[in-house]
Order: sequence, then structure tokens, then C-alpha cells
Amino acid sequence: MASELEDVFSFANVLLDDCDSEQVKDDLNAEEILPAEWVELEAENVLVEGEEDISDDTEEERSLPLTIVSLDPTSFADAKAQEMMRKNERRMEHVLRTQKKKKKMKQIIVQTQRTKDPPTSVKKRVEEKIVKKLAKQPAVKKKTSGSKGTHQLQYTEFKCFECNCSCVDEDGLVSHWKSKHFVPDANGTAVQCAQCDCKYALTAQRFRRFTDVQSCISFYFNHRVKKHAFQVPPFVKSFQCDFPHCTFVAYSVYLIKRHTESGRHCVRQFKGPDNNKPILDHLAQYGSGNKYSLIFKQFKCFVCGGQTEYGSREALWRHWREKHVKGRKGEGVIACASCDVTYRIPQPRLTRLTHIMTCMAYYFSHCVKKHNLEVPPYIVPLRCSHQGCSYVTYTKQLLQRHLQEVKHVAMKKEAPILFTEYCCFLCAGEDGEDLGPFEDVRSYAEHWRSLHFTKGSHQSIISCSDCAETFSVPFNVNDLEVVSIVSRLCSHRIETHAMQPAPYINAISYRSTMPLHKTNSAERKNRVDFNEEKSVSTTTSAPMSLLTFLQLKCFECNDNVVHANPEAYTDHWRQSHFTVADGQACVQCKHCEYSIGLNVNLLHKNHDIGRCIASYLTHCVHKHSSVCPDYIQQLECPEEGCKFRALTMKLMQSHVRHTSHHKLKRCLQKKIDPYCELSLKEMRCFLCDDGVVFDNRDEYDAHLLTVHSVEQDDKPVLFCRHCDASFPSTLSSAITALFGHMVNRHSFPVPWYIEEFKCDETGCDFVAYSSLALQKHLKAQKHTYSAPNLFQSYLNFHEYRCFLCADSSELYENKKVFEQHLNSEHVMCLDEPSLVCPQCRHIFKLHLSNGADYGKTLSIKKYDPSRSLCILLNHMATKHDYAIPSFVLSFKCDHPGCAFTTVRKCTFDRHVKSHVIDKQCYQCGLFFSETRIDKHAEKCGSLPDESTASSDAFTCFQCGISFPRKVFLNKHMLDAHSVQQTPAHKKNANVVFQCEICSKVLTERRSIKRHMLNVHPAATEKFNKIILNQEEPDEPPKLYECTLCSSQISLVKQHFAQHHAMQYEEHHSHLVREVPLPVFECEIVDYVSSTPFDPSLMDEGSAERLAFPSAGGAPDSISDVLDCSMRLSGLTPGDMSHMMPPNFGSDAAMKSVAGSAVPSPVMSFAVSRVAPQEEDEMAVSNPWVHFNKT
Repeated sequence: MASELEDVFSFANVLLDDCDSEQVKDDLNAEEILPAEWVELEAENVLVEGEEDISDDTEEERSLPLTIVSLDPTSFADAKAQEMMRKNERRMEHVLRTQKKKKKMKQIIVQTQRTKDPPTSVKKRVEEKIVKKLAKQPAVKKKTSGSKGTHQLQYTEFKCFECNCSCVDEDGLVSHWKSKHFVPDANGTAVQCAQCDCKYALTAQRFRRFTDVQSCISFYFNHRVKKHAFQVPPFVKSFQCDFPHCTFVAYSVYLIKRHTESGRHCVRQFKGPDNNKPILDHLAQYGSGNKYSLIFKQFKCFVCGGQTEYGSREALWRHWREKHVKGRKGEGVIACASCDVTYRIPQPRLTRLTHIMTCMAYYFSHCVKKHNLEVPPYIVPLRCSHQGCSYVTYTKQLLQRHLQEVKHVAMKKEAPILFTEYCCFLCAGEDGEDLGPFEDVRSYAEHWRSLHFTKGSHQSIISCSDCAETFSVPFNVNDLEVVSIVSRLCSHRIETHAMQPAPYINAISYRSTMPLHKTNSAERKNRVDFNEEKSVSTTTSAPMSLLTFLQLKCFECNDNVVHANPEAYTDHWRQSHFTVADGQACVQCKHCEYSIGLNVNLLHKNHDIGRCIASYLTHCVHKHSSVCPDYIQQLECPEEGCKFRALTMKLMQSHVRHTSHHKLKRCLQKKIDPYCELSLKEMRCFLCDDGVVFDNRDEYDAHLLTVHSVEQDDKPVLFCRHCDASFPSTLSSAITALFGHMVNRHSFPVPWYIEEFKCDETGCDFVAYSSLALQKHLKAQKHTYSAPNLFQSYLNFHEYRCFLCADSSELYENKKVFEQHLNSEHVMCLDEPSLVCPQCRHIFKLHLSNGADYGKTLSIKKYDPSRSLCILLNHMATKHDYAIPSFVLSFKCDHPGCAFTTVRKCTFDRHVKSHVIDKQCYQCGLFFSETRIDKHAEKCGSLPDESTASSDAFTCFQCGISFPRKVFLNKHMLDAHSVQQTPAHKKNANVVFQCEICSKVLTERRSIKRHMLNVHPAATEKFNKIILNQEEPDEPPKLYECTLCSSQISLVKQHFAQHHAMQYEEHHSHLVREVPLPVFECEIVDYVSSTPFDPSLMDEGSAERLAFPSAGGAPDSISDVLDCSMRLSGLTPGDMSHMMPPNFGSDAAMKSVAGSAVPSPVMSFAVSRVAPQEEDEMAVSNPWVHFNKT
């Protein structure tokens, strides 16, 4: 029994020796089943946090008696005696802990020897406990006593700034401060300033902590410097603010960090149509210390008249604390100079900036409201953004309280009447006109509440004097809801009782009775004016897909009946022109079989009916040349010389977008395809050949349109001057096709300024004049796609040099050699091949090579780093201010005042469009396309101004504010109502990714890749050896033919259930027959190591193990290459098996060319040839795969 227990103890010792966690060892000493001898030996080597290793003490030091030296300062006079005293204290604590562990371990051993469990179970329990502790508690680094914190001073020499006494290290300096400068205090121990009564005290518990004593010394030092102008000694490090013209100096990391992050040095600039609102929003968010304090443009005191400007919020706070805060009975008081109002500040809070600034804000609001203090220009007022509310305050907290108390919510029914002035149409003034105007909406609502509303049991009621119609409103609604009820009463009197609209009644809404569109608030603003003959709705505010009527007449009936409102007009169409059949309501064209309809369930919606009416009229005008009635407004194209007209705004926007007016200034030009146009070195016309060079592509295309093209069916057509061939298409493709026709059919000489695209395949003489033609040729011939710079997202190099290397002077002869360098030196494999930014470790995954065949070819994926290299360089230039090398072609914007530069042609083209497309950002004033304005607005993060609120389409359901973009509404919901909107790209929040090494769970794939790169770089070395692979199935799938329908299927049961309505059973096997699979081609492409390997760094034993078994060190078979690759990469045969096709490594299946050698231990190989006799052997072993002869 004893011998078996010794085996258990030795096994536990082996496991613990492999453990790197000192903390786990320390815990196992007191808990696990280990012999006392092991505890005695190990306890001397285990250190707790803050303990010093005494194993290196000399014999003389160890022989000293273990007694605690007196703390009397006279007992030690030099640094050596101090050090000896400290070591004796640590040694005594260490021995006491060891004796306690010995006693506990003896009890555990005795208890273990009495147990009835067999030794094997004891061994198993020991193993489980040790493994569990290793997995549960990660390795803890020992913290030395000299570790730096953020609050502590940092020294170049360990000297005391009080008495200039030198010490050995930082521990000695702290011990010196404890014995020399800390004195007993009522609260514990304190250090007292010699020039004032200020004290910095520590409790007895905190006085024993090393870091707390350091922080106390740091606070005392800052007090001496700031209050008493103490001269900073040279051995104390200082930290200077890097911002220009800032003289702030700190003496700890914490203070300089707090200074830089406080927002004092904000350099954000604002531009746009309204410069004031973005700045005020920014100041309200970042300029204020908290939501309770005032927002300052300049830090001035409003009590002193604002004559002195203080440099910071802290300086203004100090001024108020010294000049305006009076001390009384242990507290500070701010007293109003005009009345008896006081604001008290308790004594502990007098030293806090936030409390004094909060009292200052309340005092300022009191002076403005009660004593009519004029608001100075250096204090920012905050106004309620709700329409019609005139509330003004000066702190964010008071504004939020106002929104909660008043409850600004969206009205249940929109006000059908807009008032230019708040006048009462039921009361008459002294001049006989309607009473008014009132000053604001509050007084107007109060007039209606007091004179015209009658109180019911639960609500206020107003009745029409001409009929029995009543309108009710709850008691506790706000003023705007009252105005909405008044608006509905006015609309009722105008429509029902023919009341003459007064001049201050501006418009009546289409939504007065029935909404046209319930989801788009921008379309609610379409209104018909009673005071003017024509509609006030413009093409910008009208609904996108609806007609704009000047008079509500029916163009299908062709009569002069004018309908009273949109509801009556849609009812007429619903009853007279829509026919319902088979669940569809349709409008049938009189001239052809065309019909436009909608689901019968949508027939009651006026907006859907209006959309059908607009589509039907557009069909009649365009297809049957019907004349558009004069009471329906047509939209004209704003481009000069364009005669296009549209009936709806949606059609006009589609016309402008697809005709590219911003490029050619003509409607005939379509969007240019960069793949089918000629590549011109100089903008010359080969049809004229007169030597004229055009400045840009626009002038060149305009020349082709005006001189060489003929319009046929509203399209430009080019004719060959040697024959009757015509090329009707978009301009770019037509000129390319014409040039190819003239060269191939008429032997037209190719000018020097037209670039040729040649096929790089050996023995192929194909020449194209556009990248699209070359792509078609390569796909038809199944050549390797290797033409450089055909896609505009690639980099264009003047010289092939690597900007990722420290020395970029090395020149590569062609693109292939340059890509080999990238793969071997800079590509890393993290789940898939990637390039990593050297400055921020951002990951850019590689793309598949263009022209890769995804048909019946089972190929190992070949990745192309060119596109990712372009994205990486653009990232480094924009995010890290990396200078674009001279050997890389860059694109610069020539727009006036724009300094945009990029290396990506597609990014440059997208930027050029931003100068002309009419989607404007409300903050920065830039223009973006419909698909990119939301993404830009998320970064810009500004709310729209009030001038654009009339055309907004997204309304907050809580406070009724409207916004033109959804991102603005989401930001408002988060800021005002604390409602977080889930982004679209994070809707699937249940998908998580777990690290296989440390089990950390992350929510995004890119996060787990970045985690592997930064946290487990050693673990990824295994995968950096082979970067490109593709798993292949272990067994080929089976294919069957159905005898009933002759279809080839792989899922038999599913096929019979869906197509033959029967359940397939075993006795139905005669209905299908197995067919042989088609032959797949397997092509092995380059494998390149991303981790360079230097054989000179290997020892002799490793070199022997990696040597090839064949003579001469050259691989004789694919198996030799695989064996060498596995040794180099550290992979096992199991790891390699899933990366290769079946039977890939067998010598019987294939062999490389005799005499071929691997040039270096870096794995780089390819299948070159398969012998004819080996093809037969391979076909027998694996009949569904054979290999290409490359």
C-alpha cells in the first residue's frame, strides 16, 4: 500500500512540475494528497503576491536570528540596515506560513492512508483535481513590489523629495517614507504638509498596502507643486501635454491621461448648411462636464460680467469657489444678490468640481427666470425641439425633465390645417376680424381651453355650432394636441359648411379624412392650397410614386367633375374603373391587353390605388402616345437640352440616375462599363486620326456622340466606314466593338495610344482590346487567368516593390515573383489566408483567383493577394497616415477644393460620384448615393436641422420628432429615450464563435481571428506552414436515375415525395438505377509556406529527421514531399489527410518528374506528370478521380 501511494505522489509531482502556474502549486500544497517532504521542499520556492525571493540570500544572511527588528529609527542608520530589517520581516512570515502548511499536509496524509479507496482511484482523483485546477485557474504572473501604477510617481533615481535621502530601490523608498514622514493621526497614519494644514491620511489597513502608500505620496507631491510652487526635483519624471500651445504638466500617468481624455483639446470641425446646430449638439454632448452643468462656449463668469476668460472649466470652478462660494457653519453657500434664495453645498463636496458647477447652473436659471438676467453669448441655451414648444433651458437635465413632464408624443391624428398665425376663427376682435394673433402656441391653447372647450366627465369637448359634430380631447394633453383638435374643427367647417378660409389658414392636407400612405411621413405633407390656384406641392415634397394633381379630375372618364378630396377621388376609381376577379382588383387598358392591379385585400388603401393610377397613366402616355391632362403636373428633366418628362418623382430619379447627366451632360449616354471600354494611353479618336488630344473621357465621349454617332430609336449607333456594319449599344461597348471589327475584318492598324491585352498562355497569340474580351477568351480556352490590373480594385505598380518590408528597395521582375514573395513573407493563415496590417493588426482576407473553375473540377483553392494588398495599402494610408510609395499609382480628385487621394480605382470612381449625386448629408454637406448615405450618417452622427423637418420620413413614436434618415431616428432614440436599436448586421445575436484553445466566446468571426492572432500567436504557427487547402469528401456521392421521369437525382426519397407524390420504400428499388459519376478533374496548385524556414538554425538531429529518404536529398515521390512537409509544419498524417484528395499521397497513384528537387525546405510543389501506366492503377484504386497533365 505504501509503495503504491508513493507512485501516486510521484505521479502528482510530475504533473505539477509541468505546470507553469505558481498559484496552482501553492493551492495544491494545502489541499491535495502530497507527501510532507514535497511540501517542505516546494514551500521555499513558492512566493505569494508581493513577497521577495529569499532563496538567493547569502549564508551570512540566513544565519541571522529570525527576530523582528525594532521600528525605532535609531536602530538603523544606513540603507543596508534597512534592507536587513525588511528581509527579516519577510523571512519570519515565510516560515510561519510553511509551518502551517506542514501541519495541514500531515493531517491530509494520515487521512489518506486510512481511506479504503484503492491506489488507482486515488491516482485518478489526483489527476482530475490537478487538471481541473489547471483549466480553471490560468497562470498568474508574480507581481513584484516595484510594479508601477497609474497614480504613483515615477523616478529616475530613488530619492526622497522631502529630505533628499537616497534609497536602494522603490521598496526602500516607501519604507523610508513610512518611518520618517508618516505620523500617527486620528484616522490612522498621515503625511502632513509643513506649509499648511493639509493632510493626506491612510487607514491602518491601507497603510500596509504598497500601492496605497505610493499614491498618498503622489497626491502629497502634487499638492506641494500646485499650492506652494514646490520646485520639481530632476529625479521625478514629468509628463507634458502634446497638444500645441498647451502647458499642462502632470507627474503621474493617471493625471496626464485624464487631461487628454477630458475633451479640452477637441479639434473637430463642422460644416454644412447650418453651422450652429452641429456645434451646439457637439457642445451639449461633450463640452459639458455633466448633464447638470452649464454649457460654455467660453469659460467666463456671468456674475463678474464676463470680463475675464478662464482657460478651463477647472479654472472657472476655482474662481467660483474662492470668490462666490461663502463658507457658513461647515458648508458652502451661493446666495442670490437680488433675493434671499441660497444654494447650499455640504463641506465634503466643496472640493468637487461637479457640485459647484451644478449649483452654478441652478443659480443661473434662477437669475434668468426670476430676475430677467440677459443670457450672455458665451452660455449655450437648450431649446425644446418639438414643433410649437417654446421651452428654453440651460442644462441637459432640465431639458430631459421637461420632455418627461410635458410628454411630447406624436398626435394620434395629424392636424389637417396649417396655421401661419395663431388666430381664433370663432371669436371676433375689436376690428371685426378674427381674434389674434396670439404670441405662442401655449397662449393660443389656453384661450381655446378656457372659452370654447366644455368639460365632460373624463375629457374636454368642443362642438360645431352649425351641426351636432363634436371633437374631444383628454384633460392632460399638451398644447399641440389642443391645436390639432382646433385644426380638425376648422377643416370640418370648411369642407362641410363651406366656411371661407381665412388668410392665416395656409393649407389643408390630403390626409384630412383618409391617409394616402400610412407609413411614410414625408408624404403626409402633400397639401392643396385654398388661397392659390395651383398646388403648393413641389416635385421634391410630392409622394415618390404618386401623381401630382392640380385639380382632382378623372382622366379616364374625361369629364369636368372635380372631386372634393383624395378620398372621393379614390372611391370613384375603386367603384368605376377597378374590376375584381380571382382575388385581384385590376384596371384594364382600353388599347391593349395590359392591366395593372393589386390584391383585393389592399383595395381599401388609398395609397396603393393611387400608385396603380400613376402606373396606368404612365403606360398610356408612353405606349399609346396619350396626351397627359393639363391638371396633372409633369416633371421636366433639369438638365439643359433634355426633353424627358416624367409623371412621378420616382421615374424622374430613375431617368437622372441611369442617364448619367453628371458625366456627359446628355441623356443619350449610359453608364460606362470599365471592362468593355478601350484602354487609351492618350484620349485620341482613332476614327478622325487628326492628332487632337482630349482633356478627359467626358470630352472624348461627347465628341463620339456629336461627330460619329447617329441616333436610331433614341440610342447612339456607330457605323463602320468600310462596310455597312452597325453597332447599336451603349457608347463604350459600341466603340470597342467597332474598333475590334475594323482591326479583325479590315486590317486596321492599331494606333500606339490604344493598349492591347495579350493572352499570357504559351503558344496563344490572342490579342484583345478590352479586359472583357480577354476574360471571355480565357474562360473559353480554360487558360489560367493571370492578366494584371484588369480589375480596377487592384494596385497599379510602376515597379514591383514591397511596401510591407522594412527595405522596399528590392525590385521583383514580374507580378508572379512579387506574389510569391507576398505568400512566403506576409500572408498568414487564420482560418483562411489573410494579410495583416503591421500597425493595428487588422486582418484582410485573401480573395480567390479570378478565372477559377467551379464546375466539375475539384481543385485546391488558389488565392490571389493582389486585391487584399490594395485594400491593405488603402487602409494604411487612410487610418495610419502612411505615405503612398512612389512606385504605386495613386488617383487624385481634381474637383475644386477636394484633396482626396486613393490607390483604388473603384474607390476613386465612387468618390467622384459623391460630388454630383443629390443625397446630401445634413452635417458635413457632402453628397452620397442612396445606398451609402446611411453608412456615412452613422459616422457623421448628426441630427437634421429644423429647416429639413418638413420632408422627414421617420418619426419618433414617443416625442413626435421626424427625421429624414433612419440612422438619425436610431441616434435620437438612444440619446433621448435610451432605446437601443439593433443594427441590421447584428440581428443574429445567437451566433457565437469559441476559441478552441482558451474557450473564449466571441460574437463575430473577425473577432475570433483577431483573438487568435494577438493572444495565441504560437498556436497559429502550426497553420502558417500550409496556408491554402480545401477539404475533399472521404467517399464519393452516389447518383441515381429515376425510371419514371429519367431525372438524375442524389436524394431519392425527397425526389419521389416532391415529384411523384409517393413514399419511397425498399421494395421500390426497381424504380431507380445507379449511374456512374462523371469524371472529376483534380488540379494541384502551389502550396507556399507563409513562415520562412532557415535550415541553418536546425541541429544535426533535426536535419537528419527532415532529410528525404531517397539518394541525393531529392524527393522521389509525392509521399516524400508530404513527409517533409509534415515535419516542417509540425502536422500529423491525420492533419494532412483531410487537406488532400483520396489516395493523393500513394506512390501508386502518381509520382513527380524524376530528378525534380525541392529548392528549399519551404514546401512548394506541384504535380507535373502522371505516367500512363499509373493512370490505370489510379483508375482501379479510385475510378471517380483522375489528374490533369500539366
